[in-house]
Amino acid sequence: MEESHREYDLWTKKYDTLVQMISYRYDVKCTEYSAAMNGITVYFYNSKEVMNAVKKFHAYLEYGVVDSMQTNERMINIYAAMFKALKIDQNVDEVFLNKVYMKYRESSIQEFLSLSKINYNLYEGK
Repeated sequence: MEESHREYDLWTKKYDTLVQMISYRYDVKCTEYSAAMNGITVYFYNSKEVMNAVKKFHAYLEYGVVDSMQTNERMINIYAAMFKALKIDQNVDEVFLNKVYMKYRESSIQEFLSLSKINYNLYEGK
């Protein structure tokens, strides 16, 4: 019984992380969005697809020159992997997520990329 309670608790934390990311998607530079992005590593540690999407996102940021379309695509990959890991992806596909995510303003994306690079460098000890 305790094992199923822990599994449910972890699922709830994963779900809350996804909801927080979606809720603050138009303000990617806010504390809440950054906290959700950082929480992915903790809560989705056992989801290979989510972790690979996050790793690819951070690897892309290392290149230095980033394109907002490529950034959007990588964020959509993270969202899609999170939906799939939570098994709530029946009515959500990348076309839908693309429409949701593409409403970001260019400046917000650039500010988010700067913050993500800082967070990544702190995490990697650079």
